[in-house]
Amino acid sequence: MPKGIFTQCVAVLLEAPVSIDAVAERVEAIEGLQPRGRRDADDNVWLGGEGVLGAFDVDRNGLILVDVLDAPWPDGMGNPRTEVDLFGAWTLGHLGPFAYPGGLDRATRQVWTCPEAKELAPRHRAFLRVRSSWVIGAGDEARVTPAGYDPRAELAAVTDVARELLSLPGALLLWNPSGEVLADASAVGESLFHAAENDSVPLDLYANARIFNLTREGWVLLDTVGMAQLEVPDLEAVFVKSGRVDPGEVDAFLRNVSLHHLAAGATVIADGETADGPGGQLWTAARVEEGLADPPRAVIRWRPVDGPEPPKGLLDLPE
Repeated sequence: MPKGIFTQCVAVLLEAPVSIDAVAERVEAIEGLQPRGRRDADDNVWLGGEGVLGAFDVDRNGLILVDVLDAPWPDGMGNPRTEVDLFGAWTLGHLGPFAYPGGLDRATRQVWTCPEAKELAPRHRAFLRVRSSWVIGAGDEARVTPAGYDPRAELAAVTDVARELLSLPGALLLWNPSGEVLADASAVGESLFHAAENDSVPLDLYANARIFNLTREGWVLLDTVGMAQLEVPDLEAVFVKSGRVDPGEVDAFLRNVSLHHLAAGATVIADGETADGPGGQLWTAARVEEGLADPPRAVIRWRPVDGPEPPKGLLDLPE
């Protein structure tokens, strides 16, 4: 789902539920976040559990709501007839804008900066949800996002709150459902420190980079998932893994293109544009309506200009 009532969402996976008092104590201590009281649980807890509200952008009603859910992360949408509450929450984007069913399972199989997450994620039995909104309590005329909206600053604020909550007893992992990223407190701290030191963006906390083997002949897909949170497109690269093209170089290339997008705008890469890329080769970009791997989304696909042609049907989406 696109951004709606809530425009960013990050969660903290827990071994067991924590008290709302413990959550409030952490939230109220965060510098730059002004307390706005507590909220009772909604009748449908998937829409809102017992929570704490704080303002990160007072002038424009930029709010962050942290709620406690005494259940594992719902990786499936639920049955629209027998699990109406869960299905409705997914449909309305309450599990994260751009989040897609099965994301936690996919993320657990594609963890690179925090290998321990593969063991820790299945241990969680509850979670804290950290969501931002510009419309709570603002009236029917409020816009989903205000003039001058900065998704980068907003996602940073939400991530900072989640980082503080990782210090709670029993907190296991940060979980970004829209970017399909899992990270423990150490990995979160290292990423944020590195980004601050280099005046950059902690992309590894916002958008996962994944690799898929497509054929036995060495064709590989490497993609990003989650850049829509920052309102720029995801990327994918299709190539033959060989001594000339190293997946690590392709990962760095996609990250650099993502940073270029953030600096210059979402439409900066035109269809058919070329760039010097991995393996000392020229790579070409193509805008496609849907990437090769879930979640469904438009992407910019990169391929070596002088590389071999993909086998017939390789770049076709499954029926």
